[in-house]
Amino acid sequence: TRVLTNAANEGKREGIRSAGIAAFSPAQLLMMLPHGLVTVSLLTALYTQLSEAASRGDDVAVMRQHEQGLRIPAPLLLPVVALVLATVPLVTATLFFRSPLSETEAIASVLVGLFGGIVPLGWVYLNDRVFYAQQQTFWSFRTQCVVTGISVTVALVASTLSGYYGIAVLPL
Repeated sequence: TRVLTNAANEGKREGIRSAGIAAFSPAQLLMMLPHGLVTVSLLTALYTQLSEAASRGDDVAVMRQHEQGLRIPAPLLLPVVALVLATVPLVTATLFFRSPLSETEAIASVLVGLFGGIVPLGWVYLNDRVFYAQQQTFWSFRTQCVVTGISVTVALVASTLSGYYGIAVLPL
């Protein structure tokens, strides 16, 4: 939040368009829509079989379910990602038609970075479910520590960049 606010304030001082928290929040909600509809739905259905295999101690079946979970969402998500990225100005202008053009452009710039990570987000979500099914939550915790460490590092790097570039780096 601090990086986004500082970048927006710096952009105003420099007289350039710069997205802030007001653009990041709706862009993140738009990114979560296909993630929730596709990835969460498919992996929730897969979780029952995954849990049953883990409870039996059938590691081969767990790995098979894991591989299936890695493959299933991508063919559904990638066309959505490609369509949104190809039409991002139209998507934001349509969904936020009451907002000024500069605001919809700011949302679009953040959305491009966020949609680039939608498939890897699903992989992290799946890996967590595999760890939960095997009652190895310490791995999920460690993975989240790595993800948080990377996020903090990227936020620190983004905070050193000028307004527009900092906001372009942060969603990635």
